Amino acid sequence: MKISDQAALLFISKAVSAALLFAVGPILVRYMDQAEYGTFLQINLITSFLVAIVPWGIPQAISFFVPRIGTAKRFSFVTRTLTTLFVLGCFGAALVWVGRDVLGQWMNNPQLITLAPYIGGVIIVTILVDTTETVFYAYNRAIVVGIVLPLKAIARLTGVVLPVLFGWGLAGLFEGIIAVGLVESVLLYGYHLLKLREASLASGAAIAPLSEQVRYALPVGLTMLMTITGSNMDKYVVSSLFSPAQYAVYARGAFDLPLVGILPGMLFDLLLPKFSEYLHKGQTREVLRLMRESIRRTALVFFPVCLLSVVLGDALITLLFTDAYAASAPIFKVFLLGMLFQVANFQIVFRATGNNARYLKVIVLRIVLGLGLTIGLLNMFGAIGAAFAVVITQATVSFVSCVLAGRELSESWLKLVPWSDLGKTLALSVCVAIVILPITWLAVPNWIILLLGGAAFGLLYVLCAFYLKRVSDADREILTRWAALVMRPS
Repeated sequence: MKISDQAALLFISKAVSAALLFAVGPILVRYMDQAEYGTFLQINLITSFLVAIVPWGIPQAISFFVPRIGTAKRFSFVTRTLTTLFVLGCFGAALVWVGRDVLGQWMNNPQLITLAPYIGGVIIVTILVDTTETVFYAYNRAIVVGIVLPLKAIARLTGVVLPVLFGWGLAGLFEGIIAVGLVESVLLYGYHLLKLREASLASGAAIAPLSEQVRYALPVGLTMLMTITGSNMDKYVVSSLFSPAQYAVYARGAFDLPLVGILPGMLFDLLLPKFSEYLHKGQTREVLRLMRESIRRTALVFFPVCLLSVVLGDALITLLFTDAYAASAPIFKVFLLGMLFQVANFQIVFRATGNNARYLKVIVLRIVLGLGLTIGLLNMFGAIGAAFAVVITQATVSFVSCVLAGRELSESWLKLVPWSDLGKTLALSVCVAIVILPITWLAVPNWIILLLGGAAFGLLYVLCAFYLKRVSDADREILTRWAALVMRPS
């Protein structure tokens, strides 16, 4: 299957999953007050941080070692990895329990102290279930990933929503999350135990020693620690300086659209093997071609979505999160501008060359700059200042990454990005956004504004993109092929 087709298949699956998980927020705000919902978001912030750093890169080692292991032994390797992750998850839960008082003081929320056992349980099961996707990618079974992701999202949505509807409070909500995660963990672990038993008599290459796996994981874990710290720096600062209710207002504005997390990560997974292959053969021009093409196509989606969301930001926020979160809309509009600088993932260059140390400099810059700007602009302009800090940091880091990636490839950084194409796509998106702006002035319900604005923007943008040849022949071929698959009679 071609890369573009794999990308389209996984994009559909991840888009559906992201939409289902995104629905959690609009549902919860209608059943919780801001303080309670802010506590939920703070716990999500804590668990996402610990789930990323406690395993310290061991799950990512699966993608490296499994393809190098005989079929009969890979189940033994993954089973050992899952067992190790369970032990590490228990360590993370114990860490939260011991530091629960410090955690409550840091985030100005004593309720975190009483909820510490639930935080620990979420950490354990999430570390395990987040490995599912990595495992089946390593088995080269992307179709399984495409099927499993929406099912996981439905299960999690059910585990969150039902306890809230029955009025079981935050404790019941996290019990639902833990229950769903426990079921998936048992299924994943049980599947590998069964396969391990079936393959126990088969011969194959020896599995990598745990010490070798840990050595591989250490630098990956360090990178992940610094990456997640830098990407969430604004939220750590705001959460520590404001009340849970105030943090809820900020967090409902300072969030990435689901698309931002799907497309770049998916392209990273698909392009990394190609980049490694071409660089090994000395075909730098092919790397530059793929890099420029991926940036161009990402911008074709990101730029219009960004400008459309900015124009419709007020209606979108209040429709999703009610009028109680109207103050989140200005933060949302500013935070969205970061999408303009997220069309390129230059980390892929350093991963392909194996020179991750150079990219660590970028991550350190993001942490230091993000912390300084967030504190400074937060004091000057309030919560919206933290959003400006995120955008400025993202722009600076993207530029530095581009320059360093050019040096890594021994090419001018100007060649890595299709600057002219980006400028034209951005200009087109801005013009269409200005044309539909009057729709937001209508005295009609928000859902009508979103429907009319989205439809008008989409129609104008697509027509202009084709007329102005923003869509290439290769893009059209992909769209035509996938349209034929969708329209094909069963």
